Order: sequence, then C-alpha cells, then structure tokens
Amino acid sequence: MPLSPSGTIKMSQIKTELGSSSNSLRAYSAAAGKSTPDSIKEFLGYSASPAPAVTPSPAAPSPAVTPSPAAPSPAVTPSPAAPSPAVTPSPAAPSPAVTPSVTYYSFSLGYNVGDPGTACNATRTNYYSTCSTLTNSCVLRTSSGGAFAADGYYSNGTTAWYVEGNGFINTTSACPGPAPSPSPLPTTYYYDYVRCTGANAYESPIYTVQITGDAPASLTILSNCFSQLDGAGYTGTANYPVRAYTATGCVCGDPV
Repeated sequence: MPLSPSGTIKMSQIKTELGSSSNSLRAYSAAAGKSTPDSIKEFLGYSASPAPAVTPSPAAPSPAVTPSPAAPSPAVTPSPAAPSPAVTPSPAAPSPAVTPSVTYYSFSLGYNVGDPGTACNATRTNYYSTCSTLTNSCVLRTSSGGAFAADGYYSNGTTAWYVEGNGFINTTSACPGPAPSPSPLPTTYYYDYVRCTGANAYESPIYTVQITGDAPASLTILSNCFSQLDGAGYTGTANYPVRAYTATGCVCGDPV
C-alpha cells in the first residue's frame, strides 16, 4: 500500500514498499528512480504499485445536422444611370508673350580714334557686347543695352578691333609688337702685342693696338708679325705705344 503522505516514515516501511533486501537509502532512491541527494522525505506518499490504467469511455456520436436551404435573393434590376450633362470647356486665356532675355558680356578695352597701336596701350574701360568673344560683325556698346561704342580702335592689349557705324566691329587685327631694342654698339679695347720671330720666340718691341670686337691672335704691324702678349683687353691708358695694324693672321717667323 502507498506510504503515508505526511508525518514520519521509517526506512523499514520504504524497504517493505519496495520489496528490497537492501538496508541502503541510496539503493531505495535508485530503485524508485530518484536522484541524489537522497532523503526519506522523498518517499512521502510513495507507492511502488503502478496506478491502474484508465480506459476512456467512447464519445457519443454527434447527430448529423442537415443544413436548411438558403432562400434565393430577389433579382435586383439596376436603375439606368442619368446621362451627365455636356460640359462646354471655357476658352483658354492667351499666354502673355515672353520677351527673351539678352545676355551681355563685359570687355575691358583701351580706345583710340585712329591708331590701333595706341589703343593697345591705352587705359582700359568696360564695354559690352552680346558676343561672348569679340570678332567681326559683333556690336560693341558702352553699357548693357546702352549706346553704341564710338567709331575707332578698341583693344585688350593683344587684339585690336575697328568699330565703324553703330558699334559694328568691321576689322580685327593683332596688336603691333614692341619696337626692337637697338643692338649695343661694339666696345673698343686695348690689346698688347709682342713681336714674334718663330714658334714661342719673342723679342721687342711691344705695341698696344686698339681693336673693336674680337682680337686676332696675331697681326702685322710695321711689316712685322706680332702675337698677343696676354690676350686680355682693357680700357683707359695704353700700356705701350699705340700702333695701327695692317693685316691679321700672320705666322710668327714668316716674312710679311
């Protein structure tokens, strides 16, 4: 029979209920399918006999329900739609005429009535045109939409345009280049020459010669061949008597 569900139970009662020959609580717990830690209280109300199986009673079949036939809905005859009244469109108001905007471009230009070179170097003033790049047939004005530019030459310092009649650009030309600088005048220097009688053979006299431009290595003075003394040109006071030479390119030791 099941153990008491409350109060105190003894190990002998658990042993008898399990039908065990052991005197170990661990053996009783294992036989009853209980885990550690082991305790006698785990066996309060315990029964080793399986609970009797309960056979469920068969459920009574529900009576079949026959659905009632649905009453047919009465046919609905649609009412004819009333015709919509005709709509006469209102005439559209005419759109106002749109005047296209005109874009003017600004150009900083010098001016001269008759000379393109002077215009190229003149103080510049702003002028305006509908052309983004000035060329022949463009019209030049003094302001955006203002008066036409006067006849004459206009320039940005690189190009000159000639305007003639109602700001109309008639011709285009390049500004004249700057005048070339004058070539420097050659400088005259003194060079000292010593008489030579052969290769590396020299003797007096030594003369100074005035030469403009490059000085020759040798030259003829008084029918004798002279060679440069040191090749250095100088100005100021001559180191030796100044003599004129009659030819250049003589060979030391050869008759001249």
